[in-house]
Amino acid sequence: MIPYTQSERKTLIRKFVQHHKAFILNNIWRTMEMLRYATPGFRTVFQNVPYLLQVNRPETKGYLQNDRPALGLYGFERSGFARIFRETYPDRSIREILVRRPAIQALLLIGSTGSIGHTQSSDLDYWVCVDQSTLSRADLDFLKNKLALVAEWAKHEHGVDVHFFLMTLDEIRNNVLGGLDEDSSGDVMPLLLKEEFYRTLLHVAGRMPLWWIVPLGTEKGDYDRLTEAVEQFETAGFHAPDFVDLGFPERPGPKEYLGAAMWQAHKALKDPFKAVLKMMIILEQVESRFQTPLLCDQVKEAVINATPDQLPVDPYLSTIRRVLAFARDDLELIRISAWYKMHHPFDPIRPAPDGPKARIMSELSREWGWKPDKVEDLFNYSRWPDRRKLALGEKIKALLLELYSRIAAKLRADFRDQVMIQDKSLAILNAEIMARFADHAIKVEDLPSEFHRLGLPGDFNLAQAYGSWRLYSSLRSESDYVYSADRISRVAAWLIHNRLWSPNLRIRLRPGPSAVKMGVLLALLDLLSQTFPPRDFSFERAGSLLARPMGPKVLVLNMEEAPGQTRLVSAEVIYRTNLGEMCHEVLAVEPGGEADKYTRLAETMARMDETGLDLVTIFTPPGRISHELESNLRTVFRHFRPERGPAGPSRTKLDTD
Repeated sequence: MIPYTQSERKTLIRKFVQHHKAFILNNIWRTMEMLRYATPGFRTVFQNVPYLLQVNRPETKGYLQNDRPALGLYGFERSGFARIFRETYPDRSIREILVRRPAIQALLLIGSTGSIGHTQSSDLDYWVCVDQSTLSRADLDFLKNKLALVAEWAKHEHGVDVHFFLMTLDEIRNNVLGGLDEDSSGDVMPLLLKEEFYRTLLHVAGRMPLWWIVPLGTEKGDYDRLTEAVEQFETAGFHAPDFVDLGFPERPGPKEYLGAAMWQAHKALKDPFKAVLKMMIILEQVESRFQTPLLCDQVKEAVINATPDQLPVDPYLSTIRRVLAFARDDLELIRISAWYKMHHPFDPIRPAPDGPKARIMSELSREWGWKPDKVEDLFNYSRWPDRRKLALGEKIKALLLELYSRIAAKLRADFRDQVMIQDKSLAILNAEIMARFADHAIKVEDLPSEFHRLGLPGDFNLAQAYGSWRLYSSLRSESDYVYSADRISRVAAWLIHNRLWSPNLRIRLRPGPSAVKMGVLLALLDLLSQTFPPRDFSFERAGSLLARPMGPKVLVLNMEEAPGQTRLVSAEVIYRTNLGEMCHEVLAVEPGGEADKYTRLAETMARMDETGLDLVTIFTPPGRISHELESNLRTVFRHFRPERGPAGPSRTKLDTD
């Protein structure tokens, strides 16, 4: 290692101190903004988490029996949380809760916390950084279990979602940032996750990331040299142990950008507006052939150069401005996405008029040419007609598919050899995305996003009109329906698939020409809910990359026929695929005698799935021959052999009809 000269050390120390001060000031401003908009429960959780990780007492949340627990945050006694402790427990000394060797080197938040992207629905995503060289496996297990208990307390007592990501310093430096599941994309986009971490992090307690104080424009080689020599810079104004090396934010390659686009398309189901912004950032990099500066570098430069009146520098605002400077098409949809990332559509509380968030939103709306009535209309999203909400959702979903397609096409055109999907996780993720965005006749439609499911009420009206079944969440207008389908069984499947049905849901069946009774519909809904319980997509369970029927099926007979019907007139089958789709098919049963109809049904069902007919549940509306219909079909199923049809001349009571 080449030693630094005295002049170089002085210059670097001056920059370290300057950048450290700028970072801390911006961090304080962002923390104040987070607390300004936080709910009481959110504020309580944020202010108590560091203390709960500092102690392990029977009377505190997260307590675990352990004689030598791994506890403590580096520098807790110098943090703002020590002041909260002194104010809360004035008769206790801070010394009694300090530990000689703190287990946690840094506690950091990643994401929208402390930015204009923070809303009433935001959660807390903590990176809990530990030094693996000082902890045993038992220590790590203790910390993992304690973090789980603290997260459970936050959710159950305060309604706040908290995610703790326990990571070692070596893992973070080497970009080993977790596997692939619903909460983590670490092995799909580790370098982009590192970039987002540095761009959005909020320092809660412990050591500060060294990258944030090194000079602007520092390249990886210079950064590595600094990390090796940082102890040489110890002075009265710079205490080297207060900083920790978490690695350099390197530029990702083509394959990672493709994986990131897949991940955003997948996560769009929960937050499509955020996904649009992130997808646009990916597209900008891809279309520039990775020549555009990383956002974390731009945010860092803005923080360091900011004057007091320019604080705080908001990472989400930087993202929005960068996206809109790049965008050429679909500007209005992108602006709406940015707006609803700043203010959740169903948040009844508007930003405080005297606060920075309200000022920023007002400035942006003026820049975009939005009139006051349009802004008011966007704030009143919850009052929109259902068809209008769904129409916006479908436009956003179509935009996401277009962005994903553009990113994938550009990467495959420019970097074909580098983006071949050989990794199993990426291949399955791509298959799941294609299944979600697919549009074909038998697929039961998805709601555009979670926003639409959460915004629907606890009761519906169902009516047969205009040649179809229409589901209404209100009776304001005949044209304002939530869903429409040709068959009532498909409506039932839609309610189950989109997690809208529960025993507490009220459905009113309006009088009409149909013979379907309310009790029959409720019985079908109950059967479908038991057969197809809610589930999140599993990357491990998906298995095949091609959608195929998987698991149990419900065969619905004569659902909409007159109660006195004595023949098999209609058949529908409902099932799931391995990629999470819900499917509904109307099966042909005419013409022919009754035995021929049963045989054709058996052949059709047997072709669907290699598991055969054992997992088929038959549903028939109560009636004079409902039991006979099911009994006869079961007889055919029991004797059916796919390779040669029915075994023997098995006859049923209806053969002579």
